[in-house]
Amino acid sequence: ISEKGKAISELKELMASTENRMEKLTALTSELSSKKSQLTEDLEEKKGIEAESIAARENEEKTFKKQETEMAANLASLQKALAELNEVSANPQAVSLLSTDRQVP
Repeated sequence: ISEKGKAISELKELMASTENRMEKLTALTSELSSKKSQLTEDLEEKKGIEAESIAARENEEKTFKKQETEMAANLASLQKALAELNEVSANPQAVSLLSTDRQVP
């Protein structure tokens, strides 16, 4: 009988230990679940911010390309005008015509 009493006592201790461990694991599971929910929420927020940033960069790129095209066209016009001015200034007859004060009657 003493062996049965000892075995029962050991099983009761094992059950108590197992129940204690289960309670700790249940608490840990709850904590990890809560952390997972928060991380999921944070991730979704970050994805939204990333999408906004990408859209802003795409708009800035469109604006830049438009401005770049306009500036290139303006530069080409200025280079053409400069070439024409250089051509006129190289012609002494044209320079004298431009520098003479014409009086309109």
